[in-house]
Amino acid sequence: MILVTGATGHLGNAAIRSLLKKGVPANKITALVRDENKAGNLSEQGVHLKTGNYNDYNSLVDALEGVDKLFLISSNDVAADTLLQHKNVINAAKENGVQHIVYTSQEIKDDETTAIPFVIQVDRATAQYMKETEIAFTMFNDS
Repeated sequence: MILVTGATGHLGNAAIRSLLKKGVPANKITALVRDENKAGNLSEQGVHLKTGNYNDYNSLVDALEGVDKLFLISSNDVAADTLLQHKNVINAAKENGVQHIVYTSQEIKDDETTAIPFVIQVDRATAQYMKETEIAFTMFNDS
């Protein structure tokens, strides 16, 4: 089972469409959403829906049950502790025996001139945390 976070957002929805187009059966995909009412198009295609929130660890543990692969889209909640949110997802994945995490990230070579230093710091800290948990992972570094 593959779980895609942020499934009602642009990237999450595109990831699910891509998986379906590549022949992954809809019943092998789970969409993590905060509001199932916004995910009707996914449900109609046969994609499983799980309600969860990066701030609610127990919801993540429940959502990741039976998941082998996780597509973790970075939180865009600027008012939250983004690193803590990512750690919640990673910890819930580890608790459920997830085998592989794919994580969206940014690739910035010059920390001094970037307009988004906080985002870069969180991405790097998230990657370091994944290394420490010893879950196999792949980072998509968007530049």
